[in-house]
Amino acid sequence: MCLFSVGLVLIRLAQPVDQSTETVKRQIEAVYAIRAQGLITKDLRQVLDTLAPGFKQKYISGQIVDRKGWDDALQARLDSMKADESRAKSNGGQWKNPERVSTVIQNVVVTGNKATVTAVTTTTSSATYPHGLSYAGKFEETTEDTWVKTALGWRLQNIEQIRNRTSTDEMRAKPAAKAAAPAKK
Repeated sequence: MCLFSVGLVLIRLAQPVDQSTETVKRQIEAVYAIRAQGLITKDLRQVLDTLAPGFKQKYISGQIVDRKGWDDALQARLDSMKADESRAKSNGGQWKNPERVSTVIQNVVVTGNKATVTAVTTTTSSATYPHGLSYAGKFEETTEDTWVKTALGWRLQNIEQIRNRTSTDEMRAKPAAKAAAPAKK
C-alpha cells in the first residue's frame, strides 16, 4: 500500500500545474494578439518581446532565419509599410498595411513547459487613392509554432511555415458617374 501511494505522488508531481490545454491555448492566443497589435502599430519592440531566446523561423523554401536575421527583416518590413503609408497619404490616399492581423489556433499539444501550436494567421491590407483607385490584399500563413513557458509567460521559440497564400484585388478605378445627356430641343 505504501508503494502504491508513492507511485501516485510521483505521477501527480510530473503533471504541470495549471497547464490544461485550454488554459495554455488562451494564454498563447493573448500573445498572438499582442504580436498582431505590434504589427498593426508597427511597434517592433512589442513584436520582439513575444519571442524566446534562440528564436528561429523556417520558411517553406527551407531557409532558416535566426533571431538577428528575423529582427532585421521585420524592421525592414515595418519601415517599408510606413513608407507606403506615407506615400499614399502624400498623394491624398490612405494605405492600411496591415489593416488587420488575426491568428486562429487549430491545434495545441502541451508537454510540460512547451506547446506545439498549429496556427493560421491572416493579414489584410487595403489602400484607397483619389480618382477612385483601390486595393485590397490578404496574406494567409499556416505555421507550426513552438512555444516555451518562461518567467515572463509563453514566448515563441520557433516558427515553421507550412503553407502561405497571397490574394489581391488589383488596383481598380471605381466606375465614373455617367454624365447627364444634354437635353434635346
